Amino acid sequence: MQCREKLQEFLQQPHQQKAPARACGRCHDFWGQVLLLPMRILRTSGYFVGTIKEDITLRVCTIQGAVDFIFGGAQSIYEKCTISVLGEALGEGISGIITAQGRDNPYDASGFVFKDCKVVGSGTALLGRPWRAYARVVFYHTNLTSVVLPIGWDAWHFAGQENRVTFAEYGCYGLGQILRRG
Repeated sequence: MQCREKLQEFLQQPHQQKAPARACGRCHDFWGQVLLLPMRILRTSGYFVGTIKEDITLRVCTIQGAVDFIFGGAQSIYEKCTISVLGEALGEGISGIITAQGRDNPYDASGFVFKDCKVVGSGTALLGRPWRAYARVVFYHTNLTSVVLPIGWDAWHFAGQENRVTFAEYGCYGLGQILRRG
């Protein structure tokens, strides 16, 4: 079975059945270290990373979705990926949310890093919201197009506890970044 087929099989499993899987030799250990193949991942809502706590690096991939489509408590790096928001799936006036990270204590090493990526798509979206109290997400040198709402992030159920959450952008550019600085 090819890497893409294994990933599709994995993503189609019910949430409670998700477990690390092996991929072909070109991909290393599927969720262990590095997944190098370009691929397209489509999630309207729910989870991509899910509850997996293993490290994962995706390079030169396209990840599409609408709400919380990059989700969970893993330590993940997305390098040179296209993050595509499917706003049309939500209906008029409803904004998407790209990430919902689940770091649950200050000593947890988990978090999401988006390096040299591009956020595109239809409609509008927030970069993320915390799924757990110590969520950590960084967008680094990423092209934030006009899809990104000027507010950028939402504290969600952790309003008033924002000092625990790390949502950061460094060296980002694009119309979405310009509108945010506005």
